[in-house]
Amino acid sequence: MARNNICSSICWFIILIVVVYPIAIATSIVWVLLQPLEGCCDCIKSTNRFFERLVTWPRDFGYAISNGQTNCPQP
Repeated sequence: MARNNICSSICWFIILIVVVYPIAIATSIVWVLLQPLEGCCDCIKSTNRFFERLVTWPRDFGYAISNGQTNCPQP
């Protein structure tokens, strides 16, 4: 990895700990509570997909850290 990739990895790691983990934990609670309602209401499906992307966002940051990506992973 080049030097800027190491700096990017460190930056993504800090953002992962400070921002992404708290968002993922908070949305995971709501996501789990809305899962049973998805079968009853079709309008909740898109909301659940959005929450699922936020819950799995830390995985994308992990890939960005290991690959040294310079662009921020999107949820």
